[in-house]
Amino acid sequence: MILSAPYAISYAATKQSVGTRSEEQVLMFSARPSSYTVTTESNYLYGERSAPRARLERLLFPGVLPVLLAVTGLLLVRPTTRAIMYLLGLAAAFEMSLGLYGYTFPLFYDYVPIYNSLRAPARLGIFVVFFLAILAAKGHAAVEASLPKRVRPALLVTIAAVLLLEYWVAPLRLARYPNDPPPLYAWLRTQPPGVVAEFPMPRADRLPGLEPRYTYMSTFHWMPLVNGYSGYYPPSYIARLEPMRAISDDAAVEALLRHSVRYVIVHPDFYDAARRQHVLADVSANPRFTELGRFHDGLGMAVVYRIR
Repeated sequence: MILSAPYAISYAATKQSVGTRSEEQVLMFSARPSSYTVTTESNYLYGERSAPRARLERLLFPGVLPVLLAVTGLLLVRPTTRAIMYLLGLAAAFEMSLGLYGYTFPLFYDYVPIYNSLRAPARLGIFVVFFLAILAAKGHAAVEASLPKRVRPALLVTIAAVLLLEYWVAPLRLARYPNDPPPLYAWLRTQPPGVVAEFPMPRADRLPGLEPRYTYMSTFHWMPLVNGYSGYYPPSYIARLEPMRAISDDAAVEALLRHSVRYVIVHPDFYDAARRQHVLADVSANPRFTELGRFHDGLGMAVVYRIR
């Protein structure tokens, strides 16, 4: 846990947001039946086909082979009671993963208070894969038992090869983050304590923006932040974003002072090209801001202001 986060998202506000999570957020992270046909864009075999439909939490395609093996096992051998229980578990997990698009989850959501805190019903898809894997293993055993012993090693090699092909993905693209403080945050660590606000801040409909980066960088100076990052966004945080979109506006200045902000950090390179040319000029022209210095932030140049 980032210790500066409570200044941006208080524990009490977070607890409040757990019980008042909006249906829009739950819908965003509810699976649809089609989600089980979508994989990550980096998948070599299916990624290009899936890319137009890829959504967060909705990349639930388990592969063709496990499904074929599971169905084959259920058809080749009379299902045992245990196999039927696994199949029912798979169906229940599938239906629950649909969240507010399904039938069962909305009932729990409305009448069982703890379900109001569940943000991403689509993650129940892991249980679909769990039950499917067991049924696929039973299918493999059934197919293997029907083949001569000399052919069985070939079956094993074929299944392994197909699985590797289906799950083959491009290497993950990693973002490099510093282990030592960039000059900006090394300097900030030496300054008198005060609340920090870093810009640009995200729009409420485009979260989280750069908030994860700001929160990580706060571990180099441990100043309190008005920025913050979490899976839960309390109303107080959302309400804070709109007036702070334009730094030098009167509404933004009032909001910054209301939150006892001392240091305002502007990262011009993080703005789009059209806004980048004017943001520093607008802030510098406002008499409430005093420039304290310009420092490298790890990616580009940032400007620090004192607000009063």
